[in-house]
Amino acid sequence: TWTGSWEQTDFEVAVGANGQCTADYVIPSNVGQTVKAMIFYPDASSVKIDKVVLHYGNTITPGTTAPQPSSSGKYTANVNQSVDYSKLPADDKMIGWEWSQFGIPANEKVVKVELNLSTTKKKIGKWQGAFGSSTSVAPDYWTITDDMEETFSGTSATLTWDIDSATSAIIQKEYGGMLKFGVWWIDCKQFTIDSITVYTDAYSGSSSVTTKVTTATTKTTSTSTSSTTKTTTTTKKPVTAAPGDVLYGDINLDGKVELVDAVLLNKAAADVVTLNTQQRANADCDVNNEVNANDAIVLLKFLVQIIDELPYQG
Repeated sequence: TWTGSWEQTDFEVAVGANGQCTADYVIPSNVGQTVKAMIFYPDASSVKIDKVVLHYGNTITPGTTAPQPSSSGKYTANVNQSVDYSKLPADDKMIGWEWSQFGIPANEKVVKVELNLSTTKKKIGKWQGAFGSSTSVAPDYWTITDDMEETFSGTSATLTWDIDSATSAIIQKEYGGMLKFGVWWIDCKQFTIDSITVYTDAYSGSSSVTTKVTTATTKTTSTSTSSTTKTTTTTKKPVTAAPGDVLYGDINLDGKVELVDAVLLNKAAADVVTLNTQQRANADCDVNNEVNANDAIVLLKFLVQIIDELPYQG
């Protein structure tokens, strides 16, 4: 681990008859942000790291507070993790946590993430970054949001990732899957990630955890303690269709044409997801009997009211 200088402990461990071995590392009290494990010389040509177990005592230390699972679809982990922007790796300014630490049941889909951060500086200022997650879709098994930017005049804030239904369906929570938070820039430089709350499709609380669709604008409001981003869309087409009818732009077959459809269409054009027959018919927004990036462009133009109707050939 890096504590201002590199601190390292060497092990030579015999492998048992079952082909397994364990190395126990006592983490130094001034541990850096990352702990690395290295294998210098295995007798075998390859090795598999089965698991990493973190042990801690009766005193709860930063970053080890257990999550608070709930059957209501809301899961909070009080991570209390201090971050120095200048020490984040230059090639990957992302901070990650395994989904498993939130205790989310396998049958629940993640629909929203709220990350609470604070600083001892005068204000947080401008943050630029993104959220990302492991997925079950080849070849990258990874998704990341578009770049986000918000400015906060106070010392604490909530950053929100409202997850569209197409992305929610492919998030991989098992097998070491990770949630990541990217910080491309932040004015305050030093801050603490206090807690992370994850909502799933099982959530039944009083506040909505899904994006409401009403207008084709994006509004961002900032206060000294929190920030909320709402993205909503309205269409000029009928919002219902009988089964088997073509409703151009309705890629997820929910009878509406909205931003989530554009996201799913982009993924289909990139061969990340596969559409069924009805979805492909609805996705052919330029009516050329193909589904490709141009259909996604036409759909986006419709959603932001550059064009007035679908299908469109231009």
